[in-house]
Amino acid sequence: MRRLVDAGVRQPVWYDLVGKARLERAWVATDVFDDQDFLVGRFSYGAQAAHDLYVLVDYNILHIAKDIGLAPESADLRSKWEELDGIRIVDLDAQGYSDRLSDALDSLEHVWEPPVTGELRSLLPLVNRRLMDLPRPRPVKRKPMSQTARDKLYTRFRRSEPGRELGRDTVLVRNLIDYGADQFDDALHWSPIVVELVLTDWFPRKYTLEDADIERLPVVLRAWLEFTGTERGLPGSATAEMLAAVDEFEPAYREAMHDPAQAGPAKSIAMLMMADGVDLTDAAAVQDWIDAFNERSEEERIRLTE
Repeated sequence: MRRLVDAGVRQPVWYDLVGKARLERAWVATDVFDDQDFLVGRFSYGAQAAHDLYVLVDYNILHIAKDIGLAPESADLRSKWEELDGIRIVDLDAQGYSDRLSDALDSLEHVWEPPVTGELRSLLPLVNRRLMDLPRPRPVKRKPMSQTARDKLYTRFRRSEPGRELGRDTVLVRNLIDYGADQFDDALHWSPIVVELVLTDWFPRKYTLEDADIERLPVVLRAWLEFTGTERGLPGSATAEMLAAVDEFEPAYREAMHDPAQAGPAKSIAMLMMADGVDLTDAAAVQDWIDAFNERSEEERIRLTE
């Protein structure tokens, strides 16, 4: 920039402010389901009016930054969030703010074509510049949920009222536990959005179920959601929202489970095995089928799995 100014280019009004923004305060607002964080830092330039830099973090998509925006101090964002029901607000120090902000931006590198807003793309350089003036970010520690922890949670569910009323549905319940544990490191992380993802994408793409289990899954899911709502201490209205999401997406789920086009590669292979009468619990039979499948021509393998 200095070279441009020396060459006669008019200096932008913001030129002297670059690198002089100071963090005054930071806080984060989280929705009742822990789906998203609204991460806010208030910055000022000396005597000039402060402004809020906010970042929307989506935990359903690998905790990525999904949107970025700016608001004048006069917009009083915090007061607006405090008026909303079910929102938790926590103050952050500069280090905590830096850690969370850096983690949300770094996560973008791990998602193929992340669904972000145009504002994020435009303001990303500004946020990266602000990070340079904050404490060096530390990695956000996430602890994978162990199999032992999953088993204990399963046992606790079986002893709960929804679990006792459900009867024996071991595999389906464990599938639901594994989803939350694998996706969020927390098997209790459920929300209306997660219900939609599980019913319309995850099960149709990943699992080959017998007709009886296809019919049974929504019943099992409702019992599991009632349990998670109690375990997390969610208000009854929040649990009702999750149950309503099951009602909303159940028809699409049933249709997708019977649509081969919705299946991922692993499920497509399993469906071919079942069509050939292979018992998927018989390891030797599965291996024999795979060996025979691999002996087919590439063109035939592609045709069968498309």
